Amino acid sequence: MVRRNIYDILNSGNVDLEREYSRFYFLFYESQFWVGYNQQTICGLIKGWFHSFDKRLIKRCISLEDFDDTFDFCFVSEPNNFNLEYLLNFLEYTINFCNQTHPDVGDVFLKTPIKDYLDKAFECIDELGFKAVENDGITIVVEKDSAALSVAETVEPVLSYKILEYNHRRLKGDLMAKKSILKLMADDLEPDQKRLQAINASLKSDLFQLMNKFIRHNNNDNKFIKTLNDKQTEEIYDNIYQMWLLAKMELEQADRNDGIKSLIRDVNA
Repeated sequence: MVRRNIYDILNSGNVDLEREYSRFYFLFYESQFWVGYNQQTICGLIKGWFHSFDKRLIKRCISLEDFDDTFDFCFVSEPNNFNLEYLLNFLEYTINFCNQTHPDVGDVFLKTPIKDYLDKAFECIDELGFKAVENDGITIVVEKDSAALSVAETVEPVLSYKILEYNHRRLKGDLMAKKSILKLMADDLEPDQKRLQAINASLKSDLFQLMNKFIRHNNNDNKFIKTLNDKQTEEIYDNIYQMWLLAKMELEQADRNDGIKSLIRDVNA
């Protein structure tokens, strides 16, 4: 059986990605509304207010054109190389700029089209099986992962964002970035070694061996590790990530076990 990619699956599920992109492109670049005695687009508003935006987003850029040129953004109405990533990149780009304008807009006639755009964008992202995550003034779109979302709710905010960021498509193939996140995750789990040992000794042993060999210590002189290519190494990193999530869920379940036992005892009394 031939495996289908996510693009094929979404299209077979009546999600027309190209039509979705056309809608958002129109709403952002072409749809006009009245601003005083003139008509304006969302993109036009962003160009006019660009100088007041958060420097964490625009860096030292002096205009939207400068920003696009600096970071190589070029969205067209009918892209030749269209795919799911193209749509998600466009939604990330436009959401971040709409977020810069929306909170401070006092005029309801300006706020409405921006809010309408954001509502539609977040609805589309959700329907596609992704989630918008904001940190330090920047929004990224990551795959929904029920385990990652569950665990992210139980850790410190900085690590919470990193856990979700690991699934961002930008990090695919970026071994240094993934290793950096896994190092934070390994450090977070370190104090719970003994508890995890008592709960699931096999998982604890396997996970900590992998984290120590591949993440926490430099073992590049290891004969086996030296034979691995980047794709094989990334697969190991992704396995460590999933095992870490499982370990955190095992610990969380252990914390709730007493309450569950009490509940079952009461139900069966």
